Amino acid sequence: MRLLLTAALALRAPPGLPAARRRASLASMQELGAEEPVVPVDVEPMDAAMDSNAERERERLTQEFIASALEVDRGFQASAEQRESLRSLAEGLEALNAEAAPVDSPLLLGKWQLAFTDAFDVLNLRFAPAEVGEISQELLAEEGALKALNRVELQPLGADLLSAALGLRAATTYTVTGVCRALSPTRLSLLFVGGSFAPELQLLKQGFEPSLPPLASELPQPLVGALQDLFGRIGEPVYLETTFLSPTLRIARGPGREVWVLRR
Repeated sequence: MRLLLTAALALRAPPGLPAARRRASLASMQELGAEEPVVPVDVEPMDAAMDSNAERERERLTQEFIASALEVDRGFQASAEQRESLRSLAEGLEALNAEAAPVDSPLLLGKWQLAFTDAFDVLNLRFAPAEVGEISQELLAEEGALKALNRVELQPLGADLLSAALGLRAATTYTVTGVCRALSPTRLSLLFVGGSFAPELQLLKQGFEPSLPPLASELPQPLVGALQDLFGRIGEPVYLETTFLSPTLRIARGPGREVWVLRR
């Protein structure tokens, strides 16, 4: 019994602590246990600072991405290392996406030019007997529906020489039209319903643009299917999922997680 009492006293007061000190400690503990007014913490400045930091980081990554994409001609001239670096930059931007429902955002509408892709369907165009001009997608809201105009411009080989020597610019723009349906707040399906092509011929030095006779506006269905491969793989649902959206840059993923980065 004496041993138990000694142990209990040892737990209640550390050895060598004077009684006055023990009483003072007890009083302090009681004071700490007393109710005190709770001072509200204002978190708005912290949230605003975090938003500001995220915006600066988005802007930094956007500028770095665009500069890197220009060096590799949208991916056509990218090495494996450069391609991986651009993928990493895209993932960094996706992590900072501020648009939770890009499908419903007015920022999605308008014309977007391809800045970079790692989709082999597009990158294989570098083997075509033509020079690849602008690749773009234009999203239009018409009569309550969303329409996508996917365009690829092809120029004859040696187009730069023709332009420099003769002041001649020749190109043909192929357009595949798709009807979109919202599958989720981030994902749009693409149902391709037709296509067209428009040749262009300009005499740049004289400032003269001859008018060409109207050509068939509808492409043969096999050619529509071939161009469809530029924006999705046959045998799989064709869709684009927007994973990052800002006024100047848009990142989308296809069925195979290929990355499409488009800019204004």
